[in-house]
Amino acid sequence: SGWQRLERELNLAHYRTPWYSRVSFLRAWALGVSAALVLGIALIALRAPTETTLTPIAQLAMKGAPPSVTAALSADRRTLELRAVRPVVAGPLQSYELWVIPEGGAPISLAVLGQLDGTLRVPEGHVERLRKGALLAISVEPAGGSPTGAPTGPVILSGAIS
Repeated sequence: SGWQRLERELNLAHYRTPWYSRVSFLRAWALGVSAALVLGIALIALRAPTETTLTPIAQLAMKGAPPSVTAALSADRRTLELRAVRPVVAGPLQSYELWVIPEGGAPISLAVLGQLDGTLRVPEGHVERLRKGALLAISVEPAGGSPTGAPTGPVILSGAIS
């Protein structure tokens, strides 16, 4: 066609805007960068509140042995984490039960555990019982926990809350 011949003879292709300087490319690039920035900020904002800081409150050990389980409590006192030095899993006919024993009080069950390592929610009425001077203890109980509401099996680990 005549336009193509004229363009070729006048070397008009030389004056065309390169692809990286065109408005449509710059708009798409700006949109992509903006979307990535918004996504990055959203991920940081969503992830930050879920990370809880845990403070060790007790070292649980067998009598006369070095500590084998560390109990750590979240800042809001609603999450308790047990970190065992090595994994210990209850047998098929038994459970471990975690108790808090207030100073001068009777043992109160906090949780029935299948293993000595994990994170648990502190029952609402027992949050205030996890204070300095109380004792944490773990007993071996029948599968499903103590049938009496008090420890029935041997206490294998204990430690004072500091």
